[in-house]
Amino acid sequence: MIILDKIPDTFQDKNNIYYKLWNELEKNKALPERLRNIVNYNLLEFKDLVISQDKNFAHNLTDSLINGDIIVIKKAFDEDFIFSLKTRITEYVNTNESSFFKITEGVKNFYRNIDEKVANKYSIKAIKKSAYFFPWNKDEFDFFEKINKTWRIIKLVSGYFENCWEDNTPKDGIIDRIQVVNYPPNTGGLELHQDPYLYQKFFINIYLSKKGKDFEEGGIYCIDQNNKKINLEDKLDVGDCSFGFATIYHGVDSPKGGVKNDQYLEGRWFLGLYSMCSDYVKNRHTAKPAKL
Repeated sequence: MIILDKIPDTFQDKNNIYYKLWNELEKNKALPERLRNIVNYNLLEFKDLVISQDKNFAHNLTDSLINGDIIVIKKAFDEDFIFSLKTRITEYVNTNESSFFKITEGVKNFYRNIDEKVANKYSIKAIKKSAYFFPWNKDEFDFFEKINKTWRIIKLVSGYFENCWEDNTPKDGIIDRIQVVNYPPNTGGLELHQDPYLYQKFFINIYLSKKGKDFEEGGIYCIDQNNKKINLEDKLDVGDCSFGFATIYHGVDSPKGGVKNDQYLEGRWFLGLYSMCSDYVKNRHTAKPAKL
């Protein structure tokens, strides 16, 4: 059994302007726990400004994030890609048995139906259908490279090398994982929590469904600076990608209502991007529930 006590910091790009800015900001400012604003960007403009290491933009963006803003990259993924993904994941869920595997060498992609019976086995309570995908397995849905193009931009904003962890396997300690989630109508949800911050600065979501169509009520929310629950869904569209500090309190209320269809599972869908500790890491950080 491999046991890793410490992860080397080789993922940090010390020539990256964002690394330098975070190094100062995180010494002098408390990490945000509450939402301030939602800030929208166009994908191509955002990508160009980040990659060019534009100083004014980098200062403004890091200041925005450290003060609790959620960044939304509008239409990061086209609707045809999203529709195809949902229909194929639905088929995957319907043709595979629910299972669970620890993140160790050779772990395969798998699907798990997390219902009331198993929800309390996790660090935070959730009711959902989740499909987990790892980059060392065959990319059966042909989505890793497409998604990595946006993920790399967010890694740069984190102060990291853009392709860090892409080739890692569990023995290396930190791995990338994609999770595609369906929250079933009326029952699905995720309790209020904060995500692990140690290696991944931000919680990163790609939105696969639309409030007002796929569901009428519920969805992702954050707690704002007045301690109020703010539903984000009205400001989000299919294909948007958002990220904000992992320490911001957030959760998912059960989706209710919506148009029925025969092509993909009903309810709320999203895709999460995670750079996380494998099960070989001693005292690995996990999400923690919150009570306010």
